[in-house]
Amino acid sequence: CPTSLKSQWLSEISRFTDRTARLVLGGASERVEQYHDQGAFFTICNYEQVLRDIATIESARWDLIILDEGQRIKNWESKTSRTIKGLKSRFAVVLSGTPLENRLDELFSVVEFIDDRRLGPAFRFFNTYRITDDKGRVLGYKNLDELRRRLQPILLRRTRKDVMQDLPPRTTEIRRIPATGEQLEMHDGQSRIISAIVRKPYLSEMDLLRLQKALLMCRLAANSTYLVDRAPPGYSSKLEELD
Repeated sequence: CPTSLKSQWLSEISRFTDRTARLVLGGASERVEQYHDQGAFFTICNYEQVLRDIATIESARWDLIILDEGQRIKNWESKTSRTIKGLKSRFAVVLSGTPLENRLDELFSVVEFIDDRRLGPAFRFFNTYRITDDKGRVLGYKNLDELRRRLQPILLRRTRKDVMQDLPPRTTEIRRIPATGEQLEMHDGQSRIISAIVRKPYLSEMDLLRLQKALLMCRLAANSTYLVDRAPPGYSSKLEELD
């Protein structure tokens, strides 16, 4: 899964099951031990770790592989896609909130991980379901009802309407968080640049570019000074509030 979702996966597994789960963390030697440790039922790692640790991951036996945000393998020429598809397991599940049916090449790439025989060879698949001109440019699609029937045994789709009754009421909370002194200093510096530009009687194309950049810097500084100057540790009242 993406790095940002690892902790959420750990929390949800604990919430809905009685199975143990482990986050893959630490240096290379530590990660090797974690992949082969049989103490946890689930092992949670992110896509970047898979690329770095593929040899170790392939050497372990997996009964089930779950890909969250599965659109990460929609491009079959990407390194991530090719690496992930080299993994072997008895069962595989791909989760995605992004519809894939609009691009048959992306759909084919994702289904290939689930069942590499389901849609057959790529050339035959595209000849069957894609309409192209003499130069190979895609003009449209065909035989989509047949394609839906082929996907039905492996595809489970839930729309917003289907799951709305199971979702809790939406809660909106607005918090006003004062900026740090470092953020205010950086914001004020960009504000002075903006004021100097807008006071000009005539704005050149270069002035407009500088104005856009200064406005962007103000927005970034409101989140963290690190986004502007890349100087650690970075100051952010929003992150402090989240901690």
